[in-house]
Amino acid sequence: REVDTHMAAALCVAQGEADVALGIAAAARGCGLEFLPLFRERYEFVMPRANHRRKAFLPLLKTMSSDEYRAVIDKMGGYDTTETGRVRYL
Repeated sequence: REVDTHMAAALCVAQGEADVALGIAAAARGCGLEFLPLFRERYEFVMPRANHRRKAFLPLLKTMSSDEYRAVIDKMGGYDTTETGRVRYL
């Protein structure tokens, strides 16, 4: 069976519809399930360089680099926030 979200996969296991599923720690914990990490993935927020200084994006970028934002993510569990908010130009 295929589902569209990590939470849906966790719910299938929690409800006994599946024995195991691939997903994220936050979804597993949200459903009271055990979690076994298999690998680490890195996610990036990508935008054209010209947009980086546009006023419309400044609140988002400020939030993403704040200690408060990292604390919320850390509380969910399963995420490494050491690079969160870091700007890199490619």
